[in-house]
Amino acid sequence: MQEQESLSITGSSATLSSNAQDPGLRLREAMDQMLPIGDLSPSANPLLHVTNYALASKGKLLRGRMLLEACRAVAGDAEKALCAAVAMEYLHVGTLVHDDMIDRDDLRRGRPAVWRQYGSDMALLDGDFLYFAAFQMLARSFDADNARLAARVFEVFSTTCMDLCLGQALEERLTGNCAARYEEYLEVVRLKTARLFRAALEIGALLGGGTEEQVELLGTCAEQLGIAFQISDDLLPFTSDSATIGKPVTSDIKNHRVTAPILAAFAEASETDQQTLRAIFAEGRFDERLEEAYQATRAILNRTQALESMEREATNRYQQAINLLHSIPYSEGCEQLVALANQLVQRNR
Repeated sequence: MQEQESLSITGSSATLSSNAQDPGLRLREAMDQMLPIGDLSPSANPLLHVTNYALASKGKLLRGRMLLEACRAVAGDAEKALCAAVAMEYLHVGTLVHDDMIDRDDLRRGRPAVWRQYGSDMALLDGDFLYFAAFQMLARSFDADNARLAARVFEVFSTTCMDLCLGQALEERLTGNCAARYEEYLEVVRLKTARLFRAALEIGALLGGGTEEQVELLGTCAEQLGIAFQISDDLLPFTSDSATIGKPVTSDIKNHRVTAPILAAFAEASETDQQTLRAIFAEGRFDERLEEAYQATRAILNRTQALESMEREATNRYQQAINLLHSIPYSEGCEQLVALANQLVQRNR
C-alpha cells in the first residue's frame, strides 16, 4: 500500500498560530496538531500514516465549526470548546472510515477510501483509533473544578456514539427495501446523521454555559438541520455528477442503498416502475449494468417528481431550524450558525 510521504500531525504539544483567530481556522490547525500519538515516535506509529491520510481531506469541518459557534451563540468562549470541536471531527472522520468499509465504497472525496488505500484491517483499527482519540480530546476540555459539566458532556458524546452504531445497524433493514416506510428512513437518519449534529450544538452550548432551554433548542435545531442535510445528500447522485461529489453517482445503486428520493418515487410510481425499482434495489438484476440502472432510476424519479418533493422536504426542515435559531438573542455565533446551516443544504458535494 502507498504511504504518505510526510506527516502533518506533530502531536499534542504543538501550539496554534496566534494569528488564527477565526474559529474555523483554529479548528483546522488544531486537527493537524493535537492528535495524541502515544509513546511511539510518529515515524514508528503506523496508525498515524493511516490517520493522516484519513484527515488530509478535511472537507468543511461543519460539525466542529457548528460546535464552536453554538458555544459563541450562548455567549461562551469558543477557545474553551476547541478540543471538543476537534473531538467531534475525529469522531465524524472515524465513522466515515468505517462506513466506506461497510459499504465497500472505493472513493471518499475523490480519493481512494482508507480501506482501499491501506486494507480493511487497518481501516477498522484507524476508525477505532479516531473514536478513542475523540474521547481523549474531549477530556481536555475540563479540569477538576467542572466534573459535573464533564459528566454531562461525556454522556451526550457517548450516547451519540451508541446512536451512530444503532443507526448503522438499522440502515441494514432499508437495504433493498423500496417499500420501507418513510418513518423508518427518518429514524435511521436521526440516529446516524442528525445525532452527530445535535451533539455538536448541545455540547457547544453546554461548554458555553448555556441554559437547559438553550441546549434543548439548539439540539432540536441541529436535528432538523441534520435531516435536511441527509436528504440533500441523497439527492446529489441525481442532481450532480461523480467528479463533483467525489464518488460514483451509481454508488447507492451498487450498494442497493434505498434513500429518500427512492422511497418517495416508489410511493408514487406505477406498478411497472415499482417493479423496475425492485429489480434494481432488491433483486440486484442490474448489478452488472449500473449505468442502465442509473438512467432507469432517474427516469422514474423524473416521472414521479420525487426529487422536487424531497427538495421541498429538505427546505422545510431547514426553515424550521432557522426559525429556532432566530428565537435566540442575536449574536455573531447565531449569525455564523445560520451561515453554516446554509452550507449544509445548499451544497453540491
